[in-house]
Amino acid sequence: MIKDEVNLFTRLVNIKVLVEIRKRRNFAQKIKDMSLIDLFKSRESREKLSHLKALVAVAFADGKLEDREMAALATVMAREGLKPSDLERCIKNPKGIKFLPPETAEKQVLYLRDMVLLMMCDGDIHEREFALCKATAIALGFRHEVIDAMIMHTIEDIKRNTTIQTR
Repeated sequence: MIKDEVNLFTRLVNIKVLVEIRKRRNFAQKIKDMSLIDLFKSRESREKLSHLKALVAVAFADGKLEDREMAALATVMAREGLKPSDLERCIKNPKGIKFLPPETAEKQVLYLRDMVLLMMCDGDIHEREFALCKATAIALGFRHEVIDAMIMHTIEDIKRNTTIQTR
């Protein structure tokens, strides 16, 4: 009986040690995957940079960066407090920036709206832009079943607001 309890205790300790080792390896891998700059930035800063990276991907999805798309990027950068060096980093080294979805639903909706607006701003919704918006919406945590409807609703909302503003 005591021998069984000792064996059970030993196995539990071994499992606990293995779990701790895995946690440390995962943490070490996360640090390794981050750029040196990211280690010193807040979560909010990394979220914003991640969002900019996603927007840059949408802007380049049709193979060209239009002036209107650049203006939309500049608007988001100003709102989020991002610098031209952040944009340069997203263009030159996008793999060095990890996707980090915002923690609040309001920010998730805002980020999806930014993507849809960027997708629309050159007057042509390219298939790859739409696919990127859908993929990012899933990554943001939106349910797959409602994404098309959300994107279409956002498009209609943006069109309505643009019509109201131009009158």
